[in-house]
Amino acid sequence: MRLPRALLLVLIAPASVAALVDLFAPKGKRDGLIKAAAKLKQLPLSEEELQWLHVLAEGWATPLDGFMTEKQYLQSLHYEHIIVDGNMVPMPVPIVKACTTEEKAAIEGAAEVALTAPDGSIVATLAKPEVFQHMKEERAGRTFGITHPEHPYIEMINKSGDWLVGGKVTVEVFDCTDDHVALLKKVFDFEAIKTLI
Repeated sequence: MRLPRALLLVLIAPASVAALVDLFAPKGKRDGLIKAAAKLKQLPLSEEELQWLHVLAEGWATPLDGFMTEKQYLQSLHYEHIIVDGNMVPMPVPIVKACTTEEKAAIEGAAEVALTAPDGSIVATLAKPEVFQHMKEERAGRTFGITHPEHPYIEMINKSGDWLVGGKVTVEVFDCTDDHVALLKKVFDFEAIKTLI
């Protein structure tokens, strides 16, 4: 069970966004999509990227429909917003997927790639991958205000690939939102919120 889209829209979406992004493949098509994705070139996700994929899939980063493209990444870094349909949408933290030079070469020219979890299982597909330079020091400095290499997150950025890959994702797994729903029910008075909708 996922939260009703209207409720999530009220809770998290910026005022300029009319609908939440839902990146989940329809349940009835998931098995077929995973089989088709097995034939694609694969790109592994780090644990952090897998967590970002979950955030994207559930619409918490609306209006993003996948990992940031270069244009979105630069807007996020420089303005802490992305521009969608002429509106500035707050997005102060880049949501990106890193890759190595070898991975970049392997996916070049691909119309679609499969994204794999750290255990090797296919979790999503990324359409029309856009590869661009990972400006690590700039990302660290603009996101955290420092570039010290021993900062835990900056260390993780520095160890990641020299390239970023953006594009629209379709998520074939992650039907595990019940725990999140239970947590949210403890935090929010849903009946009171429904009166606002």
